[in-house]
Amino acid sequence: MEFGGRTLSLQRMPEDESLRAYDQADLLALDAVVERGLSGRALIVLDAFGALACALGDRDRASCADSELARLALRANEQHNGLAECAWSDLDSIEGEFDFAVVKVPRQKALLDATLARIRPHLREGAPVIGAGMTKQVHNSTSRAFERWIGPTTTSLARSRARLLFSETSVGVSEPKQPAAVDVPGEDFRLWLEPGVFAQRGVDAGSARLIPYVPRLIEDGRGQLIADAGCGSGVLTAVAALRNPKSQVVGTDESHLAVHSAQRTLQEAGLTHARVEVADVFAGIKDGSVDLVLSNPPQHQAAALSQALLERFIADSHRVLRPAGMVRMVANRHVNLNVALKGVFQRVRILDQDRRFMVCEASGPLSLSAAPHRP
Repeated sequence: MEFGGRTLSLQRMPEDESLRAYDQADLLALDAVVERGLSGRALIVLDAFGALACALGDRDRASCADSELARLALRANEQHNGLAECAWSDLDSIEGEFDFAVVKVPRQKALLDATLARIRPHLREGAPVIGAGMTKQVHNSTSRAFERWIGPTTTSLARSRARLLFSETSVGVSEPKQPAAVDVPGEDFRLWLEPGVFAQRGVDAGSARLIPYVPRLIEDGRGQLIADAGCGSGVLTAVAALRNPKSQVVGTDESHLAVHSAQRTLQEAGLTHARVEVADVFAGIKDGSVDLVLSNPPQHQAAALSQALLERFIADSHRVLRPAGMVRMVANRHVNLNVALKGVFQRVRILDQDRRFMVCEASGPLSLSAAPHRP
């Protein structure tokens, strides 16, 4: 990426040579920062792979996002380009006051609302805010969100399928929406949803498809470990814990908001033998230590369909699984989950499928020595 007379070499996390680590909206936002003469302390918001933070590397700046992968990508790209680390925080841990902000517009309006509500207390009165997104993500509702949480907002003309929003911080600080609880059909617990998490209305369709296939382990469960990758608000983690009360259950997600939701879900259900943590898939879980892997992995990242993301979930499931363990996973049918699993497991079978989803079981890791290197 070219900016300010420098060439930056940027990678996505996980690496995917078929996709760039920045988009046209990033470039328009950077040009606007220069053209408008913005100076002072900058807050960079929802920067998926650190492109904005790296391009503005010679400024006083901090970055905040919900995504652990965003943090890892930023650190990797800073190191690769010889840049000093900028401050990074999740959306609930922002510190200090800022003179201007650049916000990448996410796919989910609920996440945009949750984000703008959280950054507003850290913007000085009158601070300019630039929103940046591809045209398919910027709608009238996007402008209304900026006007509600930040202040008067105008939009630019579309250029190269990208558009900017320009706001001036003037509205009073408002409390963000509070978490909501929803019933889980057929289950004896409620799912807690932080504003901004995936599937705001309740159990997402993919997880609902996998719930009937969350097994009760045949043995008494003592010493067994069940792991749910990409746990979201914790529905599969909670179901596994309820069906296996003598097993240890861990859910992981790279979204801080999702982990907050899942922690509340487990706490309210009294599932003390289950826990959740922020992690890139199963980072921190030992090789060959898990008896049952459950996963409804994400297939989109930064508004793009990413096969590399699915492959990362499969590879890490392979890494942590015991030789006699089992994986049960659901994915959109068009990604050919069964084919992807056959690359690293001896036995793969389709448990269920319809027009939208495929549920697969995999077992028999081909070779633990083939487990991929984690950057």
